[in-house]
Amino acid sequence: MRDFRIRRKRNGGTLRITGLVYASNIASKRVLEHNGFIREGLQRNAVFKDGKIYDLCLYGKVK
Repeated sequence: MRDFRIRRKRNGGTLRITGLVYASNIASKRVLEHNGFIREGLQRNAVFKDGKIYDLCLYGKVK
């Protein structure tokens, strides 16, 4: 997983959880989907790492 964020309501409750996963990381995508996350988009050419360019999948879960 590349990034993980939680957005909270003013009263402290969870509003939204977001996860960014490398598109090639099938295991991480399965874990998110198994836990109720929905794939919301694809960021093409989002990360340059070790001389390669990677796409990221954006997953979200809204409460």
